[in-house]
Amino acid sequence: MRGLGMRFGIWVEPEMVNPDSDLYRAHPDWVQFQQGRRRTELRNQLVLNLARDDVREYLWEQLDRLLSSAPVDYVKWDFNRCFTDAGWPDDPYPQRLWTDHVRGLYALLDRLRAAHPGVAFESCSGGGGRIDLGVLSRTDQVWTSDNTDPLDRLAIQHGFSQVHPARVMAAWVTDSPNAMLNGRVSSLRFRFVSAMAGVLGVGGDLTRWTGEELAEAREWVGLYKEIRPLVQRGDQYRLRPREAV
Repeated sequence: MRGLGMRFGIWVEPEMVNPDSDLYRAHPDWVQFQQGRRRTELRNQLVLNLARDDVREYLWEQLDRLLSSAPVDYVKWDFNRCFTDAGWPDDPYPQRLWTDHVRGLYALLDRLRAAHPGVAFESCSGGGGRIDLGVLSRTDQVWTSDNTDPLDRLAIQHGFSQVHPARVMAAWVTDSPNAMLNGRVSSLRFRFVSAMAGVLGVGGDLTRWTGEELAEAREWVGLYKEIRPLVQRGDQYRLRPREAV
């Protein structure tokens, strides 16, 4: 892969645990839960309590081993479910979970960044649910939204750019029709032009693209490489309000 000029990335979800796992069977008290209530699963997952020192130490050991085991260049750190059982029955002050989980996340990211300075990190949370300034100070880019429809993204990216710079805004070209959300058909040109407003990525199934589409995509990627310094680091001036679509 690197011989072809590509870099290697992985997709992880460290804050989650599957109830049908050795980790959960060994440490059921490591998840967020309310005493006497059924633990709520979403996506077959429970949320680990990163406010706990032992949980953070376990995750550090696993992630440090993972990043040391292969030439990993990029980590997509995902968080795909909300807190539904935000409890910590064993702690004298369980309410601190709300803030100390976040502090624990920051401490873990800081430790990993210090140990693996060459690895880029992306924050993702069910789309753009974790793009606050605390996370942005510790990551290189964020997943803007699970909605990759190019027309919808014009409004999403406009709103994102009110606060955050384009150089942290992940924007993917995906397949058409849009299979995930609305089934809308969009030209490859429109999908690229929309995504080129941020950090361009391609998330389509290239094995299904025609030769003509691959050739056109190559041209768009080449153009983006030329204008990337301006898009990602240039000054932005809004000449008029965005028109409704």
